Amino acid sequence: MLLLLLVACAPDPIVHPDRLSAWAEFAAVDDLPAYLERAGALELNVNLALLEGRHDREYLASACAEAEKREVALRLWPLLAEEDGYWANQANVEAFTDWTMWLAEVARRDCPRAEGFQVDLELPIDRTRTLLELIGGGGSVAELISFLVDGRDPEAFEEARAGYADLVAELREDGYLVSASTVAMVADDFADGDQSIAQALWTPVEGIDWDVVSFQVYRSTFDCHYAGALADPTQRFEPGLVSSYAASIRARFPESGGVGLGTTGSGMGTEEPLAGPEELQADLAAALAAGIPLGQLDVFSLDGLVDREDAAQWIAEPEPAEPEPDPATEELRALLAALDAAVE
Repeated sequence: MLLLLLVACAPDPIVHPDRLSAWAEFAAVDDLPAYLERAGALELNVNLALLEGRHDREYLASACAEAEKREVALRLWPLLAEEDGYWANQANVEAFTDWTMWLAEVARRDCPRAEGFQVDLELPIDRTRTLLELIGGGGSVAELISFLVDGRDPEAFEEARAGYADLVAELREDGYLVSASTVAMVADDFADGDQSIAQALWTPVEGIDWDVVSFQVYRSTFDCHYAGALADPTQRFEPGLVSSYAASIRARFPESGGVGLGTTGSGMGTEEPLAGPEELQADLAAALAAGIPLGQLDVFSLDGLVDREDAAQWIAEPEPAEPEPDPATEELRALLAALDAAVE
């Protein structure tokens, strides 16, 4: 009866569906006021990392109080310890579900105005590091294909999909918005209609009732990790990278497709930021021109904006602008299409 009364009396969540969002991965409890004040001033929604074993009820309650003061829409971003894979994936659905449902239970009382949850689906962090080394030139094409093929377990993948579908259904039934974010390479599965890349990356995305399905097209990360796969590894990716992936995403998810852009700073698996605000502005303009709504775009990360005096210049809403075709992107996506065929 008490739970029913709490639900009935719960205030409405803070929701800004037309605002850009930013990920916050490394905010210490003492940093929360500065982070949320900055987000409020910049009119950003925040996807806040909540790492099992590091963040507790007090941290969540503090974050929510600071967000509410500034009318910031807060999305909870559950993460696991590195030894458990860090991000959600095929191998840790039970542990991820347990942690997420604990957060949801705490949020009912201590964070009643949270908008929802962000589920970040990526390979376990140790396998991610191996994959990036292979793509970046640290291994042969045969080794890369072997890594991807040997990692597939269709039965485990389907079991994980069912587990995440149940988690999303339960959270949405509780009134939360629930969105997915995953690596851009999963969008290279779409052309042939199978899910071989998603299976190889342990990221069940399709067939789950997400509110938004977003793909991480972090141009500076592509420069760091994927340029080594190109015939000329000194090439750099241009805003055409965003335009190309956004077109694929919108074709597959015309209403719910989203794009992650960046980076403004460092993060787990991210080493170099974009050179300046003009680069992120060009990427935002390309995504908008491809038809991705501002409310389905997010930037990695708030950590890289909070101390920048020119932060507003990075995340201002630009006029949509379609970029020129990007030779590096065309080469890479052709390579990934070949890998997709080889992984089948």
